[in-house]
Amino acid sequence: MKISELKMIFERLQRFSARLDQKKGDGFQWDYCFSDGFTTTYIMKNVNHPSEIEDDIFNMFIWWWNLKDYLKELSVAKGGSRNEIEKIINADDNLKICADLANKLKHGKLKQSRSGLFPSFGELEFSFDQKTITSLTFTDKDVIFDIALPNDLKIFIPVKDDSETTIKDGLTILIHGIHVFENYFNKLCLRVKHEETI
Repeated sequence: MKISELKMIFERLQRFSARLDQKKGDGFQWDYCFSDGFTTTYIMKNVNHPSEIEDDIFNMFIWWWNLKDYLKELSVAKGGSRNEIEKIINADDNLKICADLANKLKHGKLKQSRSGLFPSFGELEFSFDQKTITSLTFTDKDVIFDIALPNDLKIFIPVKDDSETTIKDGLTILIHGIHVFENYFNKLCLRVKHEETI
């Protein structure tokens, strides 16, 4: 692993992040059945499907967590300890939650939880204001949102604890985690006089 290759992983995370800002897509729809048995179809035009956005977020979590092992090797190569990054993670509540989420994505379930919360993701949510919508149309069975400015949509991916209480926004804590790892990487790089292979 070269320093330049580590930089490429950070650049990959940046590309995922930039793609999340581009929310224009083919649109999607879902049905909701009310207690009286009446079903309404909600249609969002011009927006990426939530599953595509979730794919990018989940991939970011996994790539972020993969960085940990690379940073350990870099630390050792510079005369440091493999445990430095573990101490950074364990000292930060948000990073511990990110670690749990990434491990759950990789392994399907958590046997142990760094955070003690055994967190999981809820369903992706959108929020927007009136200027984002070209029109809102009601028919007998449909509600149609024509989104004029899809990139202005706000996304929120709930993180829930083991009691199903929402405790965090997944994207917010992930971006924090990336910044922490990047800062640590930059500090390690200051000790590097030339390109090294680990």
